[in-house]
Amino acid sequence: MSFTPSPLQTLVLLRLLFTGQEPKQSDVKQLKPQARKEMIQAGFLELEKRGRAYHLLLTDKAWAWISDNLDSQIPANARTVDTLQALLARLKEYLDTPISALNMIQGSSLIHLDQQAKGCSTPEPPARGKPPETPQSPLLRPGPGPSEARTTRRSAQSPPRNLDKLLLGVCPKASSWSEVHINVDQLVKHIAILAGSGSGKTVLVRRLVEEAALLGIPSLVIDAANDLSRLGEPWPAAPSGWLSSDQSKAALLGQSAEMIIWTPGLEKGNPLHLSPLPDFQTVLNDQDELEQAVSMAREMFRDMVAPGTSQSAHRKQGILSAALHWFAHTPEQNLENFIDLLADLPQEAWGGISDAPKLGQQMADSIRAAVQTNPLLRHQGTPLDPALLFGPQQGPTKVSIIGIIFGVESVCG
Repeated sequence: MSFTPSPLQTLVLLRLLFTGQEPKQSDVKQLKPQARKEMIQAGFLELEKRGRAYHLLLTDKAWAWISDNLDSQIPANARTVDTLQALLARLKEYLDTPISALNMIQGSSLIHLDQQAKGCSTPEPPARGKPPETPQSPLLRPGPGPSEARTTRRSAQSPPRNLDKLLLGVCPKASSWSEVHINVDQLVKHIAILAGSGSGKTVLVRRLVEEAALLGIPSLVIDAANDLSRLGEPWPAAPSGWLSSDQSKAALLGQSAEMIIWTPGLEKGNPLHLSPLPDFQTVLNDQDELEQAVSMAREMFRDMVAPGTSQSAHRKQGILSAALHWFAHTPEQNLENFIDLLADLPQEAWGGISDAPKLGQQMADSIRAAVQTNPLLRHQGTPLDPALLFGPQQGPTKVSIIGIIFGVESVCG
């Protein structure tokens, strides 16, 4: 028996999709129990028990239905109806065009990458006027493994900065192929690339990073799947599917970009670590800036040492704030010394809380556990600094790739 959501049920689905929320079923007050039951039975929602509460989750079936029914009606009296209807209309306009299908946008990475370890291959753009063909074998030769992460140093030639569009590839149009661009000013907004496995998401991201580098726009890439950690090695020969301008662009990219693979959790390569503590010494003479620094550090630690909203978590947050204020005036400020401070709190850092020594010891243990499981917190390698990762305004454009998978492998292996 087929099921078509009502306008109100459709609005609920869209809100869950756009917000990414997985609320308690009791919090979705616009859905009556019977309407919620219908959606669960139809496979559009599922319940997941978390603690004592049941949460509503969107299913793959709901995602598929939404993508095919973006023009469905929603309640006309909804407060956000005008904005939501406009958003849906715009999304549908894009999804109705061939450009929205990533596997229809044909284009290669400008520089050589190895994906042999994952058994992947990069689609080769077909000749104009011919339909794309599925590659039968990997197009990329083997490259270095994760433990051989490298820095690709480039000369200090500055890239051109007078262009306002990025070329992503080509798209079939009638009997020819038209270029697909994105305006540079769109990069200041959030961009999501959603598509199925093998449809070309990674290739599109690589092209976006490369084209941005050619315009002098640096990138910070978090690579959690080892898809981009080999970015930076030139092709041994131009692929047959390159666009006419790709060879000159690849040469320019090799001269104007500096690509660094950072390897948190590994001593070889380019290790990187994150310090959750700011440099308090630079703000001691400005009370407002000191309070802001303490607040930022407290937020960094809160999920580690005082998650939730219990009375114990509330007391720990108070002790954490008092300890940070005290620690800001100490000479040697690093994570190890702060952990030692929490483990043996002086009375001046109790914050007036009677069980501060006990709770401080618990927080110290929580941070020690986080250091063991999070490679970014280990005190080895270069401190994570935006100025370092993005580079100076002059000189080569920097592309910093943080290979999170390296750290995961070192912890799990």
